[in-house]
Amino acid sequence: MKYSISNIAWAPGDADRIYDRLAGAGITGLEIAPGLFFPAADDPFAVDQAACDAARKSLASHGLRLTSMQSLLFGAKDASLFGNAAERRGFHEATARAIALGGRLGGLNLVFGSPANRRIPDGMSAAAAREIWQPALTDLGGLAQKAGSILALETNPEGYGTNFMTTLAETRRIAETLDHPGIGINLDLGALIMTGEIETLGDWLPETLPLISHVHLSAPNLAPIAGEALHVRRLVAALGQGGYERWCSVEMRAAPGALDGALDGALELIGALDG
Repeated sequence: MKYSISNIAWAPGDADRIYDRLAGAGITGLEIAPGLFFPAADDPFAVDQAACDAARKSLASHGLRLTSMQSLLFGAKDASLFGNAAERRGFHEATARAIALGGRLGGLNLVFGSPANRRIPDGMSAAAAREIWQPALTDLGGLAQKAGSILALETNPEGYGTNFMTTLAETRRIAETLDHPGIGINLDLGALIMTGEIETLGDWLPETLPLISHVHLSAPNLAPIAGEALHVRRLVAALGQGGYERWCSVEMRAAPGALDGALDGALELIGALDG
């Protein structure tokens, strides 16, 4: 299995110190939120090719490579998949910028979470919503494919503030309907725990596995993953048995002053998974 970690766990100033700890624990990939990866940029989504190349070269010196990008709509204003015409344009433009950045960074898994930006307005029918999401996501999937990336649909439970793709079952139906090579599924363990779908892992994994482009090893509300060690082990074992060969990324946040302890727990858990 290939393991990555998301940089939402630490402040930018801690990055180099943490990078040096990762490879020894078997983590060779990095998932990024652009605002944290390019903290000095006025607009982290507009950094040029030279800056992207320099960042990748710096990571390589630590034995790391970029694998995935999240927070695609960070800082976007008036951007809503199901909003009015101007908000839909804003959603498309902001997502397209993120896709373009992913291309400049070498082609990445692009996590489509952004729960607040994909909430269906009260009173909008499922049919009306489909008339919006199907062409919009198909178009964005095409942009991702051209950029050498995959737009990965992520389940966000209702507790995260959305009402669209709130279960894996729904997310899979959307991905199957789109049936696009530039569209995949970002399988999020924390979401599976929150929806209860982790309990039926053996039932849905075989048919879902071909659609999975990336996995988040996470806990509900992005708590440190060591607290969900049993679920982490169970999911990774099932993925391995199913032949999954893409990246599994640790996604968590830590309270101020608690980063090193949370990171120690995560690295110890990851280091023991394939042992």
